[in-house]
Parts: sequence; structure tokens; C-alpha cells
Amino acid sequence: MNYIDLTNGFTTSEISAMGFPSATYEELTLGASGDTYEAVPANGYIYINMKTDASDRISLHNLTKGYGVRTYQPANTSTQLFIPVNKNDTFTILYSGTATVSVFEFFYAQGEI
Repeated sequence: MNYIDLTNGFTTSEISAMGFPSATYEELTLGASGDTYEAVPANGYIYINMKTDASDRISLHNLTKGYGVRTYQPANTSTQLFIPVNKNDTFTILYSGTATVSVFEFFYAQGEI
């Protein structure tokens, strides 16, 4: 049987950039709205679960790649946002009001650990 080499010259790290999240993560600390988070340690995903005290728009953006997610959150409800990031990407979170964060984590992509 003939096999096709699908790696096309990519390294395992580059291939893992397309991988699913692993169970390994690092907890992060939320700063002020608009703070920039730099030097993601590996390919993976940013995940945040937060609650605000008033109706709010919350966004999580990968500044290096130029994409992100945004949602409108009614008062006293929780929102979960999740985006992929590559090693050394920078990202930001925008929100107003007072945020309570129950989870803010970086999940390594499978193959990165």
C-alpha cells in the first residue's frame, strides 16, 4: 500500500498548530480591559469564562492574526470565549464594568506537550 506524506515539510510544531486542545493548561491572570497578553508559550487555545455586573460586550482577539470572538452578555450572566493562538501570538480581552473571572487559561495544543 502506498502512503501519502501529508506533512509536506512542516515540523511537528507547525502541524500541532492545527491540533485540538490538550488537557494540559496554564492558569492566567486577567488584567484591565484592553491589556495585551504577549508571548504565548506554545501553540494552543485561550479560554475565558467571565461574568460581569452589568450588560456588556466582551471580546477576545488574537492581535497577531487579526481574528477574534465577541459576544453581548446580559447582566449577571456568564460567558465563555475560546480562540486558537500560535506560539508568540499576542491577544487582548475587551470588556467594561467589573468582571469576575472563574476561568482564564491557556490550553496547549496536542503535540506541544
